[in-house]
Amino acid sequence: MIANTKTSVSINDALIARCAPDVHPVTINALIETESGKNPYAVANVSDNESRQFKSREEAIKYVNTLDRQGKNYSAGLMQINSKNFQSYGLDNNTVFDVCKNIQIGAKILTENFERQQGGSDQKKIRNALSRYYSGNDKRGYVKEFNYDGKSYVERVEQKAYKVPALLPPDENALEFNSSKDITTVKTETNIIEKTSSWDVFGDFK
Repeated sequence: MIANTKTSVSINDALIARCAPDVHPVTINALIETESGKNPYAVANVSDNESRQFKSREEAIKYVNTLDRQGKNYSAGLMQINSKNFQSYGLDNNTVFDVCKNIQIGAKILTENFERQQGGSDQKKIRNALSRYYSGNDKRGYVKEFNYDGKSYVERVEQKAYKVPALLPPDENALEFNSSKDITTVKTETNIIEKTSSWDVFGDFK
């Protein structure tokens, strides 16, 4: 897992929809941010517990080729695909740095992890899947780690997701709007919220 890099790419919903249509973009974004800090040329030398952040694809390829010759275990790209998975998913030291391909394979691995889960809520299943993505099992991702301020991997991914959920369209029957010159009242089934005029920033004048 690599973060805080200066080299990054724009990961938007359109890209994720094209490369990973079966995984929610919030989950993909949070995972990419946690794994690579959005650096498509990030490489983690797992064997030696070292991480490198490159500014170009050429530099990254040269580095992983060296690791490969040395028989090292490494992870690469936006979603930090591990070298042990390259052959199974049709990757090599070049294609792993293709942005869309990397997202596609990372999403596939995560989806397979999710589909292996039995029982529990979808939220519990996705967290177990994240743990397996990180460590190969459903438990390790929940272990708090000293090097990450005492936070587990699952917690670190959670922190990258939105803290405030998306605003959904209201139920037509749930809201009733009444407006007058100085006040707008929003009526719901449970409460009434009054919004003062725009010039009354602190609501002092009522």
